[in-house]
Amino acid sequence: MLSISEGAAEGQPFSLLPWHTFAAGSLFGWRRTSGRMRFRTAWLETGKGQAKALALDTPIPTPTGWTTMGEIRDGDAVLDETGAPCRVTRAHDVLLDRECYRLTFDDGAQIIADAGHLWRTEMRWSGRSGHGDATRGVSLGERGGWRYGLRTTAEIAGTLRFRNGRFQSANHSIALAGALDLPTADLPIAPYALGFWLGDGDADGARVTIGDRDAAESIRALAVEGVTAGPRRHGGSVNAGRYGLVLATRPRDGFGARLAKLGLLKNKHIPLAYLRAGVEQRLALLQGLMDTDGTVAVGGQCSFCNTNQHLAEAVLELALSLGLKATLVEKSAMLRGRRVGASYHVNFYASGIEVFRLRRKQARVGHSHRRRRLSADRKIVACDRVASVPVRCISVDSPSQMFLCGRAMIPTHNSPFMAAIGVYMTGFYGVKRAKAFAIGQDKNTANVLFKDAVAMCRGPIPGAEPDEIPDTLVDLGYAIIRGEGDNAWKIEFPANDGLFQSLANGEAISGPKPTLVAADEIHEFKSNTSIEIWKQAIAKMPGDALMLLGTNTPSTSQIVGTEYSEYFQKVARGDILDDEAFAFIARVDKVDRENIFDTPAVWSKALPALGITFPLENVEGMVRTAKQLLSTALSTKRLYFGIPIGATEFWIAEEAWSSVQGVVDELKLKGCRCWLSLDLSQKNDLTALSICWIDDKGHLWVKTFYWTTSSGLADRARKDQAPYDQWVEKGHLEAVPGATIDKTFVAMKVKELCAEHEVEFLAFDAAGMADFISACQEIGLDVWRYEGPDKPEGSGLKLVAHAQGTRRMFEERQLTMPTSIERLEDRILQRTITIDSSPVTYACAANAQIVADGQKNRAFDKKRSRGRIDGVVTIAMVVGAATMTETKAKRSFWDSDDFDEAEAQAQ
Repeated sequence: MLSISEGAAEGQPFSLLPWHTFAAGSLFGWRRTSGRMRFRTAWLETGKGQAKALALDTPIPTPTGWTTMGEIRDGDAVLDETGAPCRVTRAHDVLLDRECYRLTFDDGAQIIADAGHLWRTEMRWSGRSGHGDATRGVSLGERGGWRYGLRTTAEIAGTLRFRNGRFQSANHSIALAGALDLPTADLPIAPYALGFWLGDGDADGARVTIGDRDAAESIRALAVEGVTAGPRRHGGSVNAGRYGLVLATRPRDGFGARLAKLGLLKNKHIPLAYLRAGVEQRLALLQGLMDTDGTVAVGGQCSFCNTNQHLAEAVLELALSLGLKATLVEKSAMLRGRRVGASYHVNFYASGIEVFRLRRKQARVGHSHRRRRLSADRKIVACDRVASVPVRCISVDSPSQMFLCGRAMIPTHNSPFMAAIGVYMTGFYGVKRAKAFAIGQDKNTANVLFKDAVAMCRGPIPGAEPDEIPDTLVDLGYAIIRGEGDNAWKIEFPANDGLFQSLANGEAISGPKPTLVAADEIHEFKSNTSIEIWKQAIAKMPGDALMLLGTNTPSTSQIVGTEYSEYFQKVARGDILDDEAFAFIARVDKVDRENIFDTPAVWSKALPALGITFPLENVEGMVRTAKQLLSTALSTKRLYFGIPIGATEFWIAEEAWSSVQGVVDELKLKGCRCWLSLDLSQKNDLTALSICWIDDKGHLWVKTFYWTTSSGLADRARKDQAPYDQWVEKGHLEAVPGATIDKTFVAMKVKELCAEHEVEFLAFDAAGMADFISACQEIGLDVWRYEGPDKPEGSGLKLVAHAQGTRRMFEERQLTMPTSIERLEDRILQRTITIDSSPVTYACAANAQIVADGQKNRAFDKKRSRGRIDGVVTIAMVVGAATMTETKAKRSFWDSDDFDEAEAQAQ
């Protein structure tokens, strides 16, 4: 009685595929003599895929800026609908002669997409054969409610509007994207202070104009950011004064010098580094801009007004990056009734977000409420057929398989079988007060499965005649959905008092008595704690209860997924006798792996929906690309054919990295020469300190120490999807008090290592080193900074700069990352290094991404990386330091491939 909730087949009966029938029949057909279900745990592991076609010139936001659909390559980082970075698993071939449409949104944004492109929209159901013409003769009583699901561009064009009394209203809306979830950046000027200067600062220097009624509060707000304003000078108005801006620490490069270095003097704009900084930093920047040039209307609408068009456009992007629905309007700037130019207004509603620090302005901002807001989504107001243009699809690894597109950052688009089981067990299986919970690594993952269940309950029940309005489970009273549209949070089934809801981070609730716990994307779980807690809850249930686990084939670095997958493989083979466990694992056979790309006859072993709901040509296209690109080949083998491999994002062959992991004994290495490297953090990053010894055989031994802040540790663990709390408990990571890392903790460790070992010098990343040097002075550790062979030496521990970018420059006075990466790779591949087998270090290595310039000089890129990488950065730095005097030996002709070929020809 359920219908498909997404895509071109939306509204059609949800028919079980053969593998669905086998799994459902096994789960609900087998029973014990007591009458209870045989299986308590079920494991479903299959391949999957999805693609979306947009015009090649469509702007695509990335963690580091912008690209276009035509420029995207496999492995590039983009952003999903929650604002979190995700990876492009495949950039598909360009498609020609496709049916194309231009979608126009109520904020003016436009995107060209092909007819089959998928959008997750909320629409007003027309009640005419599932879709029908929503503008044709539908009475108010027949319009039904809002339905959430995936629709193709062509479907949107056919159901663009619905009759709303005398009006034709927009029928489709798309939820706003979440705030871009990006790492905290090391910025030269505090974001709030920069925003304040951009709004009311002199273009040629470090001075601002502040109205007298806001002066005291503004000066305090700047002081919190480490900027001193004053003294007051005449500001050209009796009610305002001009104030100089000085950095409180009074470094050699002051506020004005830093403005000049950023290229901002007489050129006001928002640097890209600030537009892609952390959420709190971007909000602080907006607050500075709004405190100076922002207003709030009586109705609560916020507006930033400026005559600088480029600055206003950047403020628009800034507001969008914070998840706000913002628009840019050009108006006439008037002076004494005469037009003197143009002014630009960025307008948005910000209920629930403090976009001002000035209390008088923030007090006017509208309060949040549970009613539907026009500013909570984007409505599609036009969907017009246009001449065909080249389009392209990409596949991404986000939990929802969605990504952001367009300057307005609009979300664009698998777990319906698991959702159907949830609806069945909760409302129609006959269990009184049945409870089902959808869990995931995070809230977004859990919601993907739960939203499928919501859409099924709101979808039409199959079997209605063409001229009949199809019923839904909600219409018939079988299901009650709490929360409107995308804000649905619980499904209730009145007949048996059942409920189905999603839980963030898989968290257990007090005294749970679950009938079903459904967890999808197990390969994304960083810890098995929540899964095991829920398994225990299922085990305690006296009647029918099921733990349903779904996943793709995990990579070997996805430890939780790999452990469960290996267990259920043994169950399926009969190696483990677990009569309460059911396993359905779709993978190609081992004998098929080597030539998998050339044997399409076996692909359906891993893709049971191939040729039914998953077109064969989609896989053929992926395989063509995979044959050309190694990184794509690995991800394609794992995701689509179930071939277990290392992390597809690993910066070096994972097998090689694993081969050099081992135990590093500090006591045995006493007396050996050693080097240190340090990468400091502010709030969210890890602080990493690596030490590298070289023994009498020339072998390197590396160990890394880590610090983080105890404040917000659990929240940060959930956000970064890393078990920081467990690492702290097991001693792999030290959590220090406060919201920022006190550098004296690090300085004390450096002092301890210098006292116990023969330390040559410490290589450092310049960011934050001033605070570290101050901490060293505070604890009595003498340090001095090396500035080149022609400069005088100091006393104490030598500090040598290590550049982080791709450029090789000033190598006589600093180390460079391209060289250090090469040295580290050589040592790993030659197995002349042992790296302490810390799970923190392993995670850093798995997260790391490398970028290269035109000369193939490489460096680690924190913004493109999927998580914290500080440990692998310091390991490269310290290996570069330890091997800086080495030269790469040239390969002898007698060992070369040319000699082997010549010898073969001679024979």
